[in-house]
Amino acid sequence: MTFETQAACDQATNQTGADTESTPSFPHEATYSAEDNKIRIYFSYFLDKEEYQRVKDLSFQNAPKQGCHFAVWSPEREDFALEMAGEITPEGTTLAERAAAKAARLDDLSEKNARKANSFHSAANAISQRFSYGQPILIGHHSERSARRDKARMESAMTQANRCAGMVEYWNYKATGVERHANYKNRDDVRERRIKTLLADLRGYQRDLNESYTAIKFWEKIEKLKDQDAEKFAKAVGYYSGLGNLSPFSTYSKVQDGKMTPEEAVEVSLEHHYKIVESQTKSRWITHTLNRLAFERAMLGEVERFDGDLTPVILQAFLREHGADSPKAAPSEIGFKAVSGVYFPVHICADLVTELDLSADAWRDLMQASGYEVPSKKPRRASTSEKVALPLINPTREDAERLQALWNARMAKAVEGKQHVTAKAAAIRELTQAQYSANSKGTYSPFETIELMANGDEVSMKWDCGVRVKTGEAVCRIRVSNASSETYKPAAIVLISDKPGKSLPINWEE
Repeated sequence: MTFETQAACDQATNQTGADTESTPSFPHEATYSAEDNKIRIYFSYFLDKEEYQRVKDLSFQNAPKQGCHFAVWSPEREDFALEMAGEITPEGTTLAERAAAKAARLDDLSEKNARKANSFHSAANAISQRFSYGQPILIGHHSERSARRDKARMESAMTQANRCAGMVEYWNYKATGVERHANYKNRDDVRERRIKTLLADLRGYQRDLNESYTAIKFWEKIEKLKDQDAEKFAKAVGYYSGLGNLSPFSTYSKVQDGKMTPEEAVEVSLEHHYKIVESQTKSRWITHTLNRLAFERAMLGEVERFDGDLTPVILQAFLREHGADSPKAAPSEIGFKAVSGVYFPVHICADLVTELDLSADAWRDLMQASGYEVPSKKPRRASTSEKVALPLINPTREDAERLQALWNARMAKAVEGKQHVTAKAAAIRELTQAQYSANSKGTYSPFETIELMANGDEVSMKWDCGVRVKTGEAVCRIRVSNASSETYKPAAIVLISDKPGKSLPINWEE
């Protein structure tokens, strides 16, 4: 473990009482691993019923091979671990070491089952020698009883051999999965996604604080109306106490039913939101998330300092990602000034301020210290081939009738010689543009647009060496109708009567 990793792990441990005088010894030991965000408690004796119930209530799971109980970090679990052990120290084994130890245990189980499978197979093979010459079980003979017993023993041994052989594959699969999981958790791309998740959690915690700060400012503003206009004050409280998260649940109904005065509703709402912004639990979650981010970034490597030109958009994206409430940035005399609706998060600015004016270099240092990388502009993907839009042609009546006759003739030729099959001729359909537009939408529309080849055939798809390819090159598109449910009848060509016609680019001689 490197110095930076150890330092980050020490930070993530979030110990309390490190600077106090020596504390009395505790019988148990508690550790924290920043790699998997878990607290482990190594109990030195069997817990009594009350202590064990507390362990269960906090969802600690038993790991007998590691000799500990573990659970994902939370303030309540950390307090319990401190109560049991007095302090929380960094976990002595890494994720890879624990995975290697577990894989070794699983390999031992695999080898043990392999030995059992060989033993059972040898036993079954030895018993089967009695039946090797094809001697059947003689019904009524004095050897029948022993023969049936040997047959049952042989079948049981073969069943056990097959079961153990299957367990060999199972434990080998489990051992491979344990090592693969440890390697997966340490991959850079997985760590980057974990950082994004932590940032999302951080924004969620900060959003709760931002909403409470906003609500406090709002109710303090409403409270000032009490001395100016009592009627307006009561009306405002009666309306806003039921809006969003401005007040605790049921405040609105109590005000409407007369069980709570407007003054009491304002007092209860302010007390509720002050409790949120002053909550130690929320503060500990934020601090812990920041420490986990520091650890993950230390493992991933230092973030490069942004040397490009800063813009208000870049700063707003940075502040928004780190939990600021609707930040607005603009150039200032010394660099850039950012303004937030409520106080900036404490890891952005230690002071409770809503305005932050820094030089461009100071902003770059802050972004680097926070682990923020300015997203690079991705170039537009170049098209592999030029796509030329095929013209949609409304054919002339002469071309439409000629093409329809061609399709009818080809359909008749396709069914020629088949018994009990008769080709049916289709006729062109003439519609106005309004009629076509009103009936050509949706999956079950009777009309569609098709691509046409130079020989007059429709472009379709076919399989060629396992790949779907077109049957030919299209030269234009036309409108057709497939409304008929009759088989062996071609599609009908559609003419738009209130639009000019155009000749089809078809090689009629071909």
